[in-house]
Amino acid sequence: MPKTTIKRNEVIAIIREIWPAEYEENALFVAQRESNMLPNVIGGTNNCCIGLFQIYYSVHKAWLVDIGITEPTQLFDARLNTLAAFTLFKRNGKSWKPWWTSSWRP
Repeated sequence: MPKTTIKRNEVIAIIREIWPAEYEENALFVAQRESNMLPNVIGGTNNCCIGLFQIYYSVHKAWLVDIGITEPTQLFDARLNTLAAFTLFKRNGKSWKPWWTSSWRP
């Protein structure tokens, strides 16, 4: 796990900056649940998912290149990961489906 020097309040500010106001509370909830707001988290089955929003790089790499993400390690950057998450949200018709769980489906 890469070291991180970004503070929680900086992560929150990035999320609030990138996500429109109507979605930011859910975005904050998802980032908290997925990574405890730590940009350096690797998780999921076989360590598939990276960063704040646990982006599954190998599944999404074809379109991630469109936003400048060409290497999985770039997803440790809080800003890029948040941008990737917002892009994924929009690609799914403004749906939280990529982060749904059995108990959370807004």
